[in-house]
Amino acid sequence: MVALNLQTGQYYGLDPVGARMLQTLTETGRFESALELLLREYDVSAPTLREDLSRLVEELITNGILQVDPA
Repeated sequence: MVALNLQTGQYYGLDPVGARMLQTLTETGRFESALELLLREYDVSAPTLREDLSRLVEELITNGILQVDPA
């Protein structure tokens, strides 16, 4: 999957797991909901997945792909 920052025209590539993470984030609209769903789908510990998902969210925000509503 490739995500595009429409303002800068820069592309951000995601592997299949990263693409699924982004998909669950956008579908659920909440970090914790996405985390719970992904924990049911992947054989990974909660702390590891939380760290990986957090890192992806930070990268997507930094690259202008994802915006977070603090509410």
